[in-house]
Amino acid sequence: MKRQWTAPDLVQLAGSYWSSCVLQAAVQLEVFTALDKGPVDEGELADRLGCNRRAFSMLVTAMVSMGLVERGPQGLSAPAEVLRTLSHDSPDYLGYIVNHQANILPNWSRLAEAVRSGTSMADHSTLFTPDAQEREDFLMGMYNIARLQAERIADALDLSAYERLVDIGGGPGTYAVYFCLKNPGLKSVIFDLTTSECFARKVVARYNFQDR
Repeated sequence: MKRQWTAPDLVQLAGSYWSSCVLQAAVQLEVFTALDKGPVDEGELADRLGCNRRAFSMLVTAMVSMGLVERGPQGLSAPAEVLRTLSHDSPDYLGYIVNHQANILPNWSRLAEAVRSGTSMADHSTLFTPDAQEREDFLMGMYNIARLQAERIADALDLSAYERLVDIGGGPGTYAVYFCLKNPGLKSVIFDLTTSECFARKVVARYNFQDR
């Protein structure tokens, strides 16, 4: 069934990036990491994060309207499912991909120009950027995305008869790790550029698979 677009629908769609920017700002400021330790007074949290109190209060109001945080008698808090994925202290942290999406937002804002010229508007590849934080956001962001589906893929492919896997273009090694988790007799080689190596080593160490 074809969607029936209305003027309010189109206006809302045009401004939908506002919500994305609120989420990205909150992750970049480590709001959820701070709230993971318990409710905090709003002004105190603004000071702790090095933010202007008035501006921070406006950001919080936007987050409250989105359901990302709550204002209560004890101060600001966040739902458990939000903290589980957006607190940097959580093993299920997805903030790297959120930060990567924030990093590439300026490129997307020039989409019309790219379509006219037929050339990329990207200033640089996030894989080769000299900015170490951007590179980490990209590569660990790939880990964030791959984790959401790697277990299902490993379950769907029977590799029990094999001893060695080569993960070509493996990046941070997410799929190699999950195939090893599923197949105890399997060893894997992650093949990628040297810029990915330190992040792959970090992921492999997280699962204690250095010998595999």
